[in-house]
Amino acid sequence: MKPVLLFDIDRTIIDTGRLKELRNQKLSKALKTNLNKLGRARLLYAKSLAKSTDYNPDGYIRHLKKIFSLKSSKALKRIYFKTPSLYRLALYPETRAALTILKTAYRLGIYTEGFRKFQKAKLKLSGLLPFFEPDLTFIHRRKLTPWAVKQLPRGAAIVDDNLEVINALSKFPRVTPVWLNRKD
Repeated sequence: MKPVLLFDIDRTIIDTGRLKELRNQKLSKALKTNLNKLGRARLLYAKSLAKSTDYNPDGYIRHLKKIFSLKSSKALKRIYFKTPSLYRLALYPETRAALTILKTAYRLGIYTEGFRKFQKAKLKLSGLLPFFEPDLTFIHRRKLTPWAVKQLPRGAAIVDDNLEVINALSKFPRVTPVWLNRKD
């Protein structure tokens, strides 16, 4: 059996900064507002979160609906959950080619943190879902809890951009963390 290689999603296989940029352009058009006003609304929402990984598109959409006095949020939901072009354009240039090569030698999966619906939507809309085995998809609200780590296959290698995550995972002998430095 092939060894297991698990990937974080944000800032590892998807350029989350680019995705936010592209999505904000669409949101500002749908809301008929400028990026500065949208940015202030986003900051207000972000201040209500305990951690950045508590960001929930459904909650943010409700927030925008209230702030901008919208009657319907269908257009905003469409941007988040039915616009594949945003997610495909936000892939790092090498993501698809690297996964294609790695899939020949590894069983690929996901180990990420956030809201399951949104994380799965990112994989589906970006076209990456077929690369990953369903039984190797681990999406947790808090991925570094001992319970979440115990769910991982023994011997799995985990690729993540966050050095704090890598350092925390290095304390668990059952997995091998691999740091993908996307910053410099």
